[in-house]
Formats: sequence, C-alpha cells, structure tokens
Amino acid sequence: MRLTLRFVALFVLLALATFPDYSAMTTLAEEAGNPCFEGCARGYQNCTGGCGLNAGCLQNCESARMKCEAGCKPLAD
Repeated sequence: MRLTLRFVALFVLLALATFPDYSAMTTLAEEAGNPCFEGCARGYQNCTGGCGLNAGCLQNCESARMKCEAGCKPLAD
C-alpha cells in the first residue's frame, strides 16, 4: 500500500512539473496555427517565469499579453 501511494504521489508531482502553467497551454491550444497568438503566449510564459510570486509583475505580464493578442488578426479561413 505504501509503495502504491508513493507511486501515485510521484506521478502527480511529475505531471505538475511537466505542465507548470496550464493557462498558457490553453491559450496555445485555442489559437493553434496563428503564429501571432503563439508568440504572445510564449512571451507571456517567459514573462511570468521571471515573476515568481510578485503580483504586480504578473499583472504587467497579463496586460502585455492582452495587448499583444489584441494586435493579432485571426487567420482567414
């Protein structure tokens, strides 16, 4: 039983370490195929990666991402 619990805990930690920023991945999935939106999402990931727990820094990153995405035009079908 202890081994099973340790295995599950290890699996959960591995999953969390693999996908640290779910919101950025969602943005990439929603705007897949448009390089502008993908660039905005990557820039946002890079920005938030340096913020740590600084709420002001995170707000600035979010604002910059929204401005970037506002400048992107959807791809014509």
